[in-house]
Amino acid sequence: MDEATLVTAITTIAGVLWGLYQQHQKTQVINYFDPDSTVTTPPASVPKRSYVMSDSVKSFLLHGETLSDQAAMTKQIDEAEDAGKWRYQIDYSKGYYIIEWGQISGGGKAE
Repeated sequence: MDEATLVTAITTIAGVLWGLYQQHQKTQVINYFDPDSTVTTPPASVPKRSYVMSDSVKSFLLHGETLSDQAAMTKQIDEAEDAGKWRYQIDYSKGYYIIEWGQISGGGKAE
């Protein structure tokens, strides 16, 4: 096998492997954003800002709550964001909030 053929073969193999890697990455991202998927951990290529609550939403959520509720809610938010969750529930003394993609998407009052 001559040198040119070897270089062509190595380049082709590298290109195929790179393509497979990119397809795998793309599939991971699609599965993470698919609500019906069981994937709950974001791939490294997904920026945190896509699922982390903004300061303004957090401020709205905590406004007027007791200090103990604020602390408990902040802890639940931090734990969910650290785990990369895009959908989670925050429980507090007056009820609960449903959070999706860092936004308040629902909630209810305690009975």
